[in-house]
Amino acid sequence: MVYVHTKERINVLYITHYPDLYGANLSMLSMINAVKDAVNPIVVIPAKGPVCEKLEERGIPYYVIPFAVPFITNKARTLANLLKISIKICIYVFINLPAYWKLSKCVKSNHIQIIHSNTSLVTVGYHISKLMGLKHVWHIREFQDKDYNYKSYQPRWMYRKKLERTDAVICISNALAKYFSIENKAKVLYNPITVEDSTKKVVKENYFLFCGLVLKNKGIEDLIAAFGSFIKLVPDYRLLIAGNVDSQYKQFLTAKIKENESSGNVYFLGHRTDIMDLMGSAKALIMSSKSEAMGRVTIEAMMNHCVVIGYNNAGTAELITDNKTGLLYDTIEELVSKMVYIAENEDQRIFIEDQAFTYSRNTFTEEKFGKAISSLYEELLKK
Repeated sequence: MVYVHTKERINVLYITHYPDLYGANLSMLSMINAVKDAVNPIVVIPAKGPVCEKLEERGIPYYVIPFAVPFITNKARTLANLLKISIKICIYVFINLPAYWKLSKCVKSNHIQIIHSNTSLVTVGYHISKLMGLKHVWHIREFQDKDYNYKSYQPRWMYRKKLERTDAVICISNALAKYFSIENKAKVLYNPITVEDSTKKVVKENYFLFCGLVLKNKGIEDLIAAFGSFIKLVPDYRLLIAGNVDSQYKQFLTAKIKENESSGNVYFLGHRTDIMDLMGSAKALIMSSKSEAMGRVTIEAMMNHCVVIGYNNAGTAELITDNKTGLLYDTIEELVSKMVYIAENEDQRIFIEDQAFTYSRNTFTEEKFGKAISSLYEELLKK
């Protein structure tokens, strides 16, 4: 699909805070595709990266405008870390002053009507919309601290004030709206997901799959502990961990794997481009994050005929109906029992994956999402 701008469509500037092809940007691409008949999209990214190729393939114009976000990884408040925070705040101001000037030029030259900030970390969209009197949509896709360990430079109450003062807020789950105390303000819209050739089933292999950034907050340590217990009960299984991991943290996890005697059965795959194939062949995907905002990979797995075993909280608990469209667990012991259940009950596994496939295909469509976003834009411009 190549986009051709027309005068009849709404000119929307989408701002994303990173250039890689992870969940938020994949969801942004799906969102733009969903509103293609109503919107002239333009994207701003802070640096060149893999998302540029996807934008170019689709004929979506984009600008590379370096900007910083007012967040830092939450670490112990040692003197060294406080010094790093101070330096980052200075860099934030130094980078963002010229960014505002470049953004204002971009807005004027493209006759932008609405600015859509693609993640909760993007604050420049809010500020430039206020400076230029434009409508602003803030898309909240993460908890910040609970999932990615991000802490804002500003107090939490100040950030919430911005959310309250913006024109519209979209949250990708009810859990997010509740966390930011904006239930009355936010419109909850689950991300649309499109999976090519998802009607085809493939032969399952004896492995469980973890997919995503390998972080402590994603529950990876609990998963490794559970798999160590599981492998003693069902020895012919593997655990595949697909996603980037810090080298120091990988060493820590490797030591844990060695401790529970599962070294020969656990594999770190790094970043992969064949995730859909891995899902299709897996007996189950494990969504072990204890604070998942929604879980794009949960829906992708459902659409790939892959059962999801998920931690019973936040967005994951909203997406999965236990024993119907997936399995939920609360403790490591429960995770072990659910893994054993999937390994030993083939008929029930097939039943759950079929139910999940039908549910996901009927619920998370671009068509439904596109209508909701287009209506939101139109309502904003009427105000």
